[in-house]
Amino acid sequence: MIGRIFWIEVRRSAARWAALVSLPLMLFASSDLGRGSGVLAAGHRQALVLFVPLALGVGAWQARRDRRSAMEELLTTTPRPVWHRRLVTAGALASAAIAGAWLVYALLTGYIGLTGAFVSPSGARLFGVSMLYLVAAVLTGLAVGRLVPWALTPPLLTLGGFVLMILPDALLPVDSAANPLPGRWLLIPTEVGGVGRFETLTAAVLSAQAIWAAGLVTAALVLAVASRYVRLAAVLPLAASVAVAVPLLPAQARDAVILDSSATRRVCTDDAPVVCVTAVSRPALAELREPARRALRILRERLPQAPASVSEAVFDARAGRYLTPDQDNVLYAEVPTLARNGRVAVPEDDLVFGLLVGAGTRPCPFASALPAHERARYDTARVVAALWLLGETPQSVPRDPTWWWWLPSEAAVAAAHARLLALPVDDQMSRVAELREAELVCGPGDRLEALVGDGV
Repeated sequence: MIGRIFWIEVRRSAARWAALVSLPLMLFASSDLGRGSGVLAAGHRQALVLFVPLALGVGAWQARRDRRSAMEELLTTTPRPVWHRRLVTAGALASAAIAGAWLVYALLTGYIGLTGAFVSPSGARLFGVSMLYLVAAVLTGLAVGRLVPWALTPPLLTLGGFVLMILPDALLPVDSAANPLPGRWLLIPTEVGGVGRFETLTAAVLSAQAIWAAGLVTAALVLAVASRYVRLAAVLPLAASVAVAVPLLPAQARDAVILDSSATRRVCTDDAPVVCVTAVSRPALAELREPARRALRILRERLPQAPASVSEAVFDARAGRYLTPDQDNVLYAEVPTLARNGRVAVPEDDLVFGLLVGAGTRPCPFASALPAHERARYDTARVVAALWLLGETPQSVPRDPTWWWWLPSEAAVAAAHARLLALPVDDQMSRVAELREAELVCGPGDRLEALVGDGV
């Protein structure tokens, strides 16, 4: 009997619209499918700014059904408890919202898997927590709609939802070393920004968010189905979830993010010299292979000691460093997978140049803290080393703003390059080799002065 009533509610209530709330995710992610489920999960959580207000509106619109059909008095005369009827409606709405969202997610991740892109298990966990927030929004809309059954309630609640979801970004402090974002703000569903393609949230943070979202769902359900003073019981699950969730959160929001081991897993070519990328960048391996091997040949021909393989560099934002344990024998590269399909979006020559900047090294962590003038000199030395290895002129330096926005001025590069070429050939090689060694150990000193001498 209950099952039959539930099915009727699914077919005749606003449940179908609750199921369609997540359809914008398909449009949101369709152009980024090649980048994998990490982007999909992060994108979906950002898209909750849209989903939650719509879910609030759908729930409030459903709550007005009895008044629209002029059946309120008739239903109060039936022997069936009011809470029983309301509970079935709430269950139908929540179930439809969950089913619709997971169907969209399954279709998207299925397509991602077929294209060969990366699908991380952590994406499903992030999505699952987001679904709890979505269900809480549907039930909250249903509760508010019953308490205030006006015609303007659904549109006003939707508008208010947009304001509440956007407002924290304007009010929260800037997350910096001097003014870090407190960890408690992670309970806001949209405050999960900054999750990179190699990263996920810690298990403790996901558990805290799930507990808080479950408390919201329970409280909203009580408000939606209970009558009169029983609604005050909604405070209990809210208080309990806060008491359990807050101690699980880190002191600072930035500590909620860790590297995803499945995302950083290496995928390598079968033949030598070996070229490896992370699982996230697997679609780009074919485009990276030949430019990477070309860079290895150039280093081997021009320097006395050169790496034997290439691997994608992974930056650990929490530790503030690259995961590059064997830089003597491995050339580490950042793979510029800027294309929507997850493949390399820059020309081959630009890729080779990028691999050879700094004589085949990643920038040292201290570089980001250098004053502007010193950073310009540091970058100039790294660019001149790449030009020397390639045998190119400063005019050949790529200037694509989407990738090379940090490049020093052409005049500075030209002056330093001319001074390097004015040295004896053996000195040129030894100075570029010394720059590489200094960058590998991230030792102190003015890189430009060591490369070309005083006067630049």
